[in-house]
Amino acid sequence: MHRSLKWRLLLGAFLEDFILIYPFYQLMMLAQGVNIAQISGLFILWSLVSIVAEIPTGVLADRIPRRYLLVTAQILRAAGFGVWLVWPDWWGYATGFVLWGISGAFHSGTYQAFVYDELAAVGQSQRYTWWQGRLNALTELGLMLCAFAGAAAIQWGYDGVGYISIAVGLITAGLYATLPSAPPREQLADTGYWHELKVGVGEALRTPAILRLAILGAVVGSVYGVMEEYTPVYAAIPGLELWQISLLEGIIGVAVIGGSLVAHRLQAVGDKGFAWLLALAGLALIAAAAPGVFQDLEQ
Repeated sequence: MHRSLKWRLLLGAFLEDFILIYPFYQLMMLAQGVNIAQISGLFILWSLVSIVAEIPTGVLADRIPRRYLLVTAQILRAAGFGVWLVWPDWWGYATGFVLWGISGAFHSGTYQAFVYDELAAVGQSQRYTWWQGRLNALTELGLMLCAFAGAAAIQWGYDGVGYISIAVGLITAGLYATLPSAPPREQLADTGYWHELKVGVGEALRTPAILRLAILGAVVGSVYGVMEEYTPVYAAIPGLELWQISLLEGIIGVAVIGGSLVAHRLQAVGDKGFAWLLALAGLALIAAAAPGVFQDLEQ
């Protein structure tokens, strides 16, 4: 892989989540009168849009240059943030989440496929796991540093961090526009959305290993995603200030970065070893949540 392309991929991974509004958007919604139940509804809408858009956008990734999808994803997400700032009520936030959900579907898989194809083109496909771990770590580094930067930038208010987030998204779109447009390694027939869905579901149901991985990914991703999205809300309950909440998000990011850096080494532990690690992670989550649960019961 050419050195200039490596640096563009690494910088893109960093900027991907260097979005200063991330630690605050749930609190921004609460401040605008959107309650917890409505925020949960927005998260459900966001997830549904992402799922529905996943297959058609995945098909597009095999038919048009992937850089176009990556650029579009950044523009859509930036537009979603813009809608939040100019239309700060439930419907405005819902519109922003729809745009963000479509953006996520455009990006999901496209970036990874682009990296794999570029490595395969130079005979280095075996290094994909190593590269993906580094890119994930840089993405988390961007998220962590944006939390620390957000602690200072929040003095400009929610609008301030929102406009900075839009600017970063557009800069990232410009960076992705410079990526090469190498064709995908495999060309798939145009069989349509419903056929692709039927084939994918059928294969998962017939193949126990795929089915187990799909269930595992859904459960683990859902638990982690829920906890991640509600962390600022939980932190606000005891009265932490906005800058303190942002710092807390950054500290959590340090642990995630560590996991990303060693993820490629988990190939050596095998299925049973991975299962034990996952179980230990679950126990750690229970231990972390227990004090708050018992406090609620006492009240």
